[in-house]
Amino acid sequence: MSTQKKCKTPVKTKSQAYKDLQVKAKIYLDQGPEKYTALVNDGLKLEIISVDLLQKIEHGMKQIMQGRGSTVKKSFTGLGVDGFYALTRILNLVIEMQELLFHGPAELVDKMHMIDSTTGKSFVLYNLLALPRSLTENQTQEDEAYDGPDIIYVDGYSL
Repeated sequence: MSTQKKCKTPVKTKSQAYKDLQVKAKIYLDQGPEKYTALVNDGLKLEIISVDLLQKIEHGMKQIMQGRGSTVKKSFTGLGVDGFYALTRILNLVIEMQELLFHGPAELVDKMHMIDSTTGKSFVLYNLLALPRSLTENQTQEDEAYDGPDIIYVDGYSL
């Protein structure tokens, strides 16, 4: 992992809460995980985090600097569920509410309503998830067998 390199300037976003995340991400990428947790998140024990998760956290921090995760179109990618939860944990974020949005036949977007436990600010993060191949194959067979009306769910409401 190359966390000791100086990080680029963050991409501009509209939300102040997201800008606060970018500040944390910059500190993490500039200082590395050990110094970051000592400065920002002293309750997190790094020794219990696997190398794989540390790599996903670093990948997520780089994406935050690029403005990713702030909209559906700019969802986080490559984090999976475990990487996303590890990223939110190290950033002191608490999940307030979760929604799943369909994003094509083999993908979902995890829409997470978050609260920054250090600032109290609320915002939404988006994480793109690939569905397991076995699930998408089964769903395709079920769709072909289903002859009823299509029901579309948006933010928990059927259309």
